[in-house]
Amino acid sequence: MDTRTKIIQILSSYGDSCETDFMDNGINSISFIKLLVEMEDEFGIEFEDEMLNIKQVPSLEALCAYIDELINPKNAESESIDIAEQA
Repeated sequence: MDTRTKIIQILSSYGDSCETDFMDNGINSISFIKLLVEMEDEFGIEFEDEMLNIKQVPSLEALCAYIDELINPKNAESESIDIAEQA
C-alpha cells in the first residue's frame, strides 16, 4: 500500500473526505495532533515541532508531501533538483 493510500485510510476514520483542507472538514487542532500521532506510528517517523500546527500541513496533499519527504529524504531532494533544473 502506498503512502497516500495509507493516509487516506487513516483520514477516513476522522470523517475527512480528503477533498479540501482539514479544517474545512471539521478536523480541529486536537484531532489533528491525534492524526499526526497515528501517522508517526504508521510510518515510523517523527514530525518536527513546527509541523504540529494544522496551518503548516492543511491538506492531504501537504501531508503526503511532508511524509514522503520524511520517509525518502533523498528522493524528495532529487525531485526538488529535477524541478529546479526544468525551470
